Amino acid sequence: MLFPPFRFAKLRRFPKVTRIPSPHGSPSRATPLFLILLPESIPAMLSNLSAFLRCLAFLAFAASFSPLGASVVLNEIVASNSATIADENGDFEDWIELYNTGTEPVDLEGWHLSDDPDNHTRWTFPAGVVIAPGDYLVVWASGKDRAPAGSEPAPGLLREVFEGIPGSTIADLIEHPTFPEHPSSTNIVTHLFEAPSNIDDDYGQRMHGLIRAPQTGNYTFWIASDDNGLLLLSPNSSPAGAVEIASVPGWTSSRQWDKYPEQQSATIPLVEGEYYYISALMKEGAGGDNLAVGWRLPNGTLQRPVPGQHLFQPTPYLHTNFRIAADGEPIFLTR
Repeated sequence: MLFPPFRFAKLRRFPKVTRIPSPHGSPSRATPLFLILLPESIPAMLSNLSAFLRCLAFLAFAASFSPLGASVVLNEIVASNSATIADENGDFEDWIELYNTGTEPVDLEGWHLSDDPDNHTRWTFPAGVVIAPGDYLVVWASGKDRAPAGSEPAPGLLREVFEGIPGSTIADLIEHPTFPEHPSSTNIVTHLFEAPSNIDDDYGQRMHGLIRAPQTGNYTFWIASDDNGLLLLSPNSSPAGAVEIASVPGWTSSRQWDKYPEQQSATIPLVEGEYYYISALMKEGAGGDNLAVGWRLPNGTLQRPVPGQHLFQPTPYLHTNFRIAADGEPIFLTR
Protein backbone atom coordinates (compact mmCIF):
# COMPACT_ATOMS: atom_id res chain seq x y z
CA MET A 1 0.00 0.00 0.00
CA LEU A 2 1.34 3.45 -0.90
CA PHE A 3 0.73 6.07 1.74
CA PRO A 4 -0.35 9.44 0.28
CA PRO A 5 0.19 12.20 1.03
CA PHE A 6 3.57 12.86 2.67
CA ARG A 7 3.43 14.85 5.90
CA PHE A 8 6.54 16.65 7.04
CA ALA A 9 7.53 16.26 10.65
CA LYS A 10 10.26 17.57 12.91
CA LEU A 11 13.00 15.24 14.09
CA ARG A 12 12.27 13.75 17.50
CA ARG A 13 14.78 13.04 20.22
CA PHE A 14 16.25 9.56 20.32
CA PRO A 15 13.38 7.41 21.56
CA LYS A 16 12.95 5.70 24.88
CA VAL A 17 12.30 2.02 24.26
CA THR A 18 12.06 -0.78 26.78
CA ARG A 19 14.05 -3.91 25.92
CA ILE A 20 12.98 -6.84 28.08
CA PRO A 21 12.38 -10.56 27.65
CA SER A 22 9.04 -10.96 25.93
CA PRO A 23 6.44 -10.97 28.76
CA HIS A 24 3.61 -9.40 26.79
CA GLY A 25 2.45 -12.39 24.81
CA SER A 26 2.12 -12.51 21.04
CA PRO A 27 2.39 -9.16 19.25
CA SER A 28 -0.23 -7.86 16.92
CA ARG A 29 -0.08 -9.05 13.32
CA ALA A 30 0.53 -6.46 10.60
CA THR A 31 0.11 -6.59 6.89
CA PRO A 32 3.01 -5.29 4.74
CA LEU A 33 3.49 -1.55 4.90
CA PHE A 34 5.73 0.47 2.66
CA LEU A 35 6.47 4.03 1.67
CA ILE A 36 7.65 5.08 -1.77
CA LEU A 37 10.12 7.96 -1.71
CA LEU A 38 9.99 9.59 -5.15
CA PRO A 39 12.87 11.64 -6.57
CA GLU A 40 10.56 14.29 -7.95
CA SER A 41 9.34 15.06 -4.41
CA ILE A 42 12.80 16.17 -3.26
CA PRO A 43 12.49 19.93 -4.02
CA ALA A 44 9.16 20.27 -2.24
CA MET A 45 10.45 18.35 0.76
CA LEU A 46 13.63 20.38 1.08
CA SER A 47 11.72 23.65 0.92
CA ASN A 48 9.77 22.55 4.01
CA LEU A 49 12.70 21.10 5.96
CA SER A 50 15.19 23.87 6.66
CA ALA A 51 16.88 21.68 9.24
CA PHE A 52 17.86 19.27 6.45
CA LEU A 53 19.36 21.74 3.98
CA ARG A 54 22.72 19.98 4.20
CA CYS A 55 21.42 16.51 3.42
CA LEU A 56 18.88 14.66 1.35
CA ALA A 57 16.44 13.71 4.09
CA PHE A 58 12.99 12.38 3.51
CA LEU A 59 10.49 12.33 6.34
CA ALA A 60 7.34 10.37 5.66
CA PHE A 61 4.46 9.93 8.05
CA ALA A 62 2.61 6.64 7.72
CA ALA A 63 -1.16 6.73 7.54
CA SER A 64 -2.81 6.82 10.94
CA PHE A 65 -4.50 3.45 10.88
CA SER A 66 -3.60 0.00 12.15
CA PRO A 67 -3.92 -2.77 9.57
CA LEU A 68 -5.59 -5.87 10.99
CA GLY A 69 -5.47 -4.39 14.47
CA ALA A 70 -1.70 -3.73 14.54
CA SER A 71 -0.69 -0.68 16.57
CA VAL A 72 2.92 -0.32 15.35
CA VAL A 73 3.34 1.81 12.21
CA LEU A 74 6.15 3.25 10.12
CA ASN A 75 6.34 6.81 11.41
CA GLU A 76 9.37 8.51 9.84
CA ILE A 77 12.06 7.55 7.33
CA VAL A 78 15.29 9.45 6.63
CA ALA A 79 17.47 8.62 3.61
CA SER A 80 20.90 10.11 2.82
CA ASN A 81 21.27 11.29 6.42
CA SER A 82 24.40 13.43 6.65
CA ALA A 83 23.94 15.85 9.54
CA THR A 84 20.97 15.03 11.77
CA ILE A 85 21.51 12.21 14.30
CA ALA A 86 24.52 9.88 14.52
CA ASP A 87 24.61 6.23 15.55
CA GLU A 88 26.80 4.73 18.30
CA ASN A 89 29.82 4.83 15.97
CA GLY A 90 29.32 8.50 15.18
CA ASP A 91 28.13 7.66 11.66
CA PHE A 92 25.20 9.56 10.10
CA GLU A 93 23.34 6.53 8.80
CA ASP A 94 19.84 6.35 7.30
CA TRP A 95 17.13 5.44 9.77
CA ILE A 96 13.56 4.22 10.12
CA GLU A 97 11.32 5.20 13.04
CA LEU A 98 8.44 3.04 14.29
CA TYR A 99 5.63 4.28 16.53
CA ASN A 100 3.24 2.37 18.79
CA THR A 101 -0.14 4.05 18.32
CA GLY A 102 -1.92 1.65 20.68
CA THR A 103 -2.56 1.38 24.40
CA GLU A 104 -0.63 -1.86 24.99
CA PRO A 105 3.09 -2.73 24.67
CA VAL A 106 4.02 -4.55 21.46
CA ASP A 107 6.74 -7.20 21.37
CA LEU A 108 8.54 -6.96 18.01
CA GLU A 109 10.37 -10.28 18.23
CA GLY A 110 9.95 -11.97 14.84
CA TRP A 111 8.79 -8.81 13.02
CA HIS A 112 10.67 -7.81 9.88
CA LEU A 113 11.90 -4.76 7.98
CA SER A 114 12.79 -4.93 4.30
CA ASP A 115 13.36 -2.87 1.18
CA ASP A 116 12.86 -5.87 -1.10
CA PRO A 117 9.36 -6.45 -2.52
CA ASP A 118 10.27 -10.09 -3.11
CA ASN A 119 11.68 -10.69 0.38
CA HIS A 120 9.69 -9.09 3.20
CA THR A 121 11.79 -10.88 5.86
CA ARG A 122 15.16 -9.46 4.90
CA TRP A 123 15.94 -8.22 8.44
CA THR A 124 14.33 -9.61 11.62
CA PHE A 125 13.89 -8.03 15.05
CA PRO A 126 15.61 -9.97 17.86
CA ALA A 127 14.09 -11.06 21.17
CA GLY A 128 13.48 -8.40 23.80
CA VAL A 129 12.44 -5.45 21.64
CA VAL A 130 9.22 -4.05 23.12
CA ILE A 131 7.65 -0.68 22.25
CA ALA A 132 5.57 0.78 25.04
CA PRO A 133 2.30 2.59 24.20
CA GLY A 134 3.03 5.96 22.62
CA ASP A 135 6.76 5.26 22.31
CA TYR A 136 9.06 5.41 19.29
CA LEU A 137 11.82 3.10 18.10
CA VAL A 138 14.64 4.07 15.73
CA VAL A 139 16.21 1.34 13.61
CA TRP A 140 19.33 2.35 11.69
CA ALA A 141 19.13 1.40 8.00
CA SER A 142 22.92 1.26 7.86
CA GLY A 143 23.72 -2.15 6.39
CA LYS A 144 25.69 -2.96 9.58
CA ASP A 145 23.26 -5.79 10.48
CA ARG A 146 23.21 -5.54 14.28
CA ALA A 147 20.35 -7.11 16.18
CA PRO A 148 21.53 -7.63 19.78
CA ALA A 149 19.04 -9.59 21.86
CA GLY A 150 18.34 -9.07 25.56
CA SER A 151 18.53 -5.98 27.71
CA GLU A 152 22.26 -5.33 28.19
CA PRO A 153 23.00 -1.60 27.92
CA ALA A 154 25.22 -0.28 25.12
CA PRO A 155 28.40 1.74 25.79
CA GLY A 156 28.35 5.53 25.94
CA LEU A 157 26.15 8.49 26.79
CA LEU A 158 23.78 10.27 24.42
CA ARG A 159 24.86 13.87 23.81
CA GLU A 160 22.14 16.20 22.47
CA VAL A 161 22.96 19.71 21.25
CA PHE A 162 20.34 22.48 21.00
CA GLU A 163 21.56 25.36 18.84
CA GLY A 164 20.30 28.92 18.48
CA ILE A 165 19.15 29.44 22.07
CA PRO A 166 20.23 32.76 23.66
CA GLY A 167 20.98 33.16 27.35
CA SER A 168 23.24 31.41 29.81
CA THR A 169 20.89 29.76 32.34
CA ILE A 170 19.59 26.21 32.47
CA ALA A 171 16.08 27.67 32.43
CA ASP A 172 16.86 29.21 29.02
CA LEU A 173 17.52 25.68 27.76
CA ILE A 174 14.76 23.63 29.37
CA GLU A 175 12.07 26.26 28.67
CA HIS A 176 12.97 26.52 24.98
CA PRO A 177 10.43 24.84 22.65
CA THR A 178 13.11 22.62 21.06
CA PHE A 179 14.01 20.98 24.39
CA PRO A 180 14.06 18.03 24.80
CA GLU A 181 12.25 16.70 21.73
CA HIS A 182 14.14 18.39 18.89
CA PRO A 183 17.92 18.57 19.29
CA SER A 184 19.92 20.12 16.46
CA SER A 185 22.32 17.17 16.54
CA THR A 186 23.15 14.10 18.60
CA ASN A 187 26.10 11.78 19.06
CA ILE A 188 27.26 9.01 21.38
CA VAL A 189 30.14 9.85 23.76
CA THR A 190 32.13 6.78 24.82
CA HIS A 191 35.54 8.02 26.06
CA LEU A 192 34.85 10.36 28.99
CA PHE A 193 31.90 12.10 30.63
CA GLU A 194 32.92 15.30 28.89
CA ALA A 195 31.71 17.39 25.94
CA PRO A 196 33.89 19.20 23.39
CA SER A 197 35.04 22.66 24.55
CA ASN A 198 34.78 26.09 22.90
CA ILE A 199 32.66 25.04 19.93
CA ASP A 200 29.84 27.64 19.72
CA ASP A 201 27.76 30.37 21.34
CA ASP A 202 24.05 30.50 22.18
CA TYR A 203 23.49 26.77 22.55
CA GLY A 204 22.69 24.20 25.21
CA GLN A 205 23.39 20.51 25.56
CA ARG A 206 22.43 17.45 27.53
CA MET A 207 24.57 14.35 28.12
CA HIS A 208 22.59 11.50 29.62
CA GLY A 209 22.30 7.76 30.00
CA LEU A 210 23.30 5.22 32.63
CA ILE A 211 26.26 5.13 35.00
CA ARG A 212 27.30 1.78 36.51
CA ALA A 213 28.79 1.71 39.99
CA PRO A 214 32.09 -0.27 40.13
CA GLN A 215 32.00 -0.51 43.94
CA THR A 216 29.43 -0.51 46.73
CA GLY A 217 29.60 2.52 49.01
CA ASN A 218 29.38 6.29 49.11
CA TYR A 219 30.15 8.35 45.99
CA THR A 220 30.69 12.08 45.51
CA PHE A 221 29.97 13.76 42.15
CA TRP A 222 31.21 17.01 40.60
CA ILE A 223 30.15 19.05 37.56
CA ALA A 224 32.15 21.73 35.71
CA SER A 225 30.61 23.85 32.93
CA ASP A 226 30.55 27.15 31.06
CA ASP A 227 28.07 28.72 31.41
CA ASN A 228 25.49 27.27 33.86
CA GLY A 229 25.38 23.53 34.51
CA LEU A 230 23.06 21.07 36.23
CA LEU A 231 23.69 17.44 37.26
CA LEU A 232 20.81 15.02 37.91
CA LEU A 233 20.96 11.47 39.27
CA SER A 234 18.24 8.84 39.75
CA PRO A 235 18.22 6.21 42.55
CA ASN A 236 17.73 3.60 39.80
CA SER A 237 17.86 3.29 36.01
CA SER A 238 14.65 5.28 35.45
CA PRO A 239 14.87 8.96 34.44
CA ALA A 240 11.62 9.57 36.30
CA GLY A 241 13.38 9.56 39.67
CA ALA A 242 16.27 11.87 38.73
CA VAL A 243 16.93 14.76 41.12
CA GLU A 244 19.44 17.60 41.19
CA ILE A 245 22.67 16.68 42.99
CA ALA A 246 25.07 19.44 41.83
CA SER A 247 25.15 22.60 39.72
CA VAL A 248 27.25 25.43 38.32
CA PRO A 249 25.52 28.76 39.13
CA GLY A 250 27.95 30.82 37.01
CA TRP A 251 30.73 29.36 34.86
CA THR A 252 33.97 27.46 35.33
CA SER A 253 37.05 26.76 33.28
CA SER A 254 37.36 23.32 31.73
CA ARG A 255 37.65 20.68 34.50
CA GLN A 256 37.61 23.33 37.22
CA TRP A 257 35.87 21.35 39.98
CA ASP A 258 36.07 23.69 42.99
CA LYS A 259 34.97 27.19 41.97
CA TYR A 260 31.52 26.93 43.62
CA PRO A 261 30.40 24.76 46.55
CA GLU A 262 27.30 23.79 44.52
CA GLN A 263 29.53 21.90 42.06
CA GLN A 264 30.06 19.07 44.55
CA SER A 265 27.28 16.68 45.56
CA ALA A 266 26.62 15.21 48.96
CA THR A 267 27.77 11.62 49.43
CA ILE A 268 25.44 9.22 47.59
CA PRO A 269 25.31 5.46 48.27
CA LEU A 270 25.47 3.25 45.16
CA VAL A 271 25.59 -0.53 44.73
CA GLU A 272 28.26 -2.32 42.72
CA GLY A 273 27.04 -3.45 39.29
CA GLU A 274 23.81 -1.43 39.44
CA TYR A 275 22.88 1.10 36.75
CA TYR A 276 21.72 4.63 37.60
CA TYR A 277 20.26 7.22 35.24
CA ILE A 278 22.43 10.36 35.10
CA SER A 279 21.97 13.61 33.17
CA ALA A 280 24.21 16.67 32.81
CA LEU A 281 22.86 19.88 31.26
CA MET A 282 24.81 22.96 30.19
CA LYS A 283 23.80 26.32 28.73
CA GLU A 284 26.28 28.50 26.87
CA GLY A 285 25.76 32.18 26.18
CA ALA A 286 28.96 33.62 24.72
CA GLY A 287 32.68 33.08 25.09
CA GLY A 288 34.20 29.80 26.19
CA ASP A 289 32.12 26.67 26.76
CA ASN A 290 32.70 23.28 28.40
CA LEU A 291 30.95 20.48 30.28
CA ALA A 292 32.38 17.61 32.34
CA VAL A 293 31.31 15.33 35.21
CA GLY A 294 33.55 13.57 37.70
CA TRP A 295 33.21 11.37 40.78
CA ARG A 296 35.06 9.95 43.79
CA LEU A 297 34.73 6.20 44.34
CA PRO A 298 34.13 4.70 47.80
CA ASN A 299 37.82 3.71 47.99
CA GLY A 300 38.83 7.35 47.51
CA THR A 301 39.85 7.16 43.85
CA LEU A 302 39.12 10.39 41.95
CA GLN A 303 37.97 10.05 38.35
CA ARG A 304 37.40 13.51 36.91
CA PRO A 305 35.96 13.21 34.27
CA VAL A 306 34.27 9.81 34.72
CA PRO A 307 35.85 7.24 32.32
CA GLY A 308 33.71 5.80 29.54
CA GLN A 309 33.93 2.27 30.94
CA HIS A 310 31.26 3.27 33.50
CA LEU A 311 28.88 4.98 31.02
CA PHE A 312 26.06 3.31 29.09
CA GLN A 313 22.94 3.78 26.99
CA PRO A 314 19.76 2.01 28.13
CA THR A 315 19.37 -0.07 24.96
CA PRO A 316 21.62 -1.57 22.30
CA TYR A 317 21.19 -0.09 18.84
CA LEU A 318 19.45 -1.92 16.02
CA HIS A 319 20.88 -1.85 12.49
CA THR A 320 19.31 -3.43 9.42
CA ASN A 321 21.32 -5.33 6.80
CA PHE A 322 20.23 -2.89 4.09
CA ARG A 323 20.46 0.83 3.34
CA ILE A 324 17.68 3.06 1.96
CA ALA A 325 18.21 4.14 -1.64
CA ALA A 326 18.22 7.94 -1.93
CA ASP A 327 16.37 7.80 -5.24
CA GLY A 328 13.33 6.06 -3.75
CA GLU A 329 12.31 2.53 -2.80
CA PRO A 330 9.62 0.71 -0.79
CA ILE A 331 10.09 -0.01 2.92
CA PHE A 332 8.11 -2.94 4.39
CA LEU A 333 7.20 -3.63 8.03
CA THR A 334 5.77 -7.15 8.36
CA ARG A 335 4.98 -9.83 10.90
